[in-house]
Amino acid sequence: MITGHVGELPPPKGWRKGKAPGFPDPRDARPPDLSDAAFHPFDEATLKVFLDNVQEHFSRQKMRIDAFLRTKLRGEDKTKLETMQLGATRSMERFLQVVEALAPFTRDFQPEPVQDLLKQITGIPSHHVRRLNDDEDGYVVLKSSILPMSEKPDPSFGSSWHYYADRLYRHAVCAYTQAPETLPPALRARMETIWRFEAPYEAGAMGHAPIGHVYTPHGPGTSNVVLLELPTSDMAGWIWGDMYSIVLFINRNDLAHGNFSKVTFEITN
Repeated sequence: MITGHVGELPPPKGWRKGKAPGFPDPRDARPPDLSDAAFHPFDEATLKVFLDNVQEHFSRQKMRIDAFLRTKLRGEDKTKLETMQLGATRSMERFLQVVEALAPFTRDFQPEPVQDLLKQITGIPSHHVRRLNDDEDGYVVLKSSILPMSEKPDPSFGSSWHYYADRLYRHAVCAYTQAPETLPPALRARMETIWRFEAPYEAGAMGHAPIGHVYTPHGPGTSNVVLLELPTSDMAGWIWGDMYSIVLFINRNDLAHGNFSKVTFEITN
């Protein structure tokens, strides 16, 4: 049983990446946060993705408040929500002003002015509302919070930042493989930490028994051998089934004669 990270890999059989005790996924240690330089956009493409994501974030909050205002609310809750509705509208207006200033840099990225303008976004209020339940009289009971964009909300409100973090990850993979020095230091350090964690568990393997279950007969006493097993890989950008592996099989006689025309495959479960 693994109780801590002692420099050894966890047992592969039945293990899911990031779920073994002592081996947490480093991406979970630092949730997306506007005040963290490791999550800032670093080129034209990531800046555009960032702006689109934040605009969707504000739009979704406004729509959520509008929807709750159409439900059965007590007077004080309705008044509070109407105030938040006005605040959400103002937040969107402030954000769009910053977007206008940032627009030129989606075509010609310049780090310093972009960083200065991002600081303006961190201070814009973000309005979080969710439904708790209905009281005994049928009135909707809400939980709400108003925080600047630089602060992470209560996890119960959900987050739109994970989509942006995923896109940032994928852009960083491409940029790093071409020119590692193009990544800002904070982002590069975070990505390298993630990749050091992922690499041992995303490597392919040849000729061994698959980690997961497969139905195709293979190994000694059968006509098939495992040609290659490729696990789901965030770095490579492929997912097999529900985060499992794809296993390629070949008839051992075909392999002996260099005939690869009848390779079959199966996804583990």
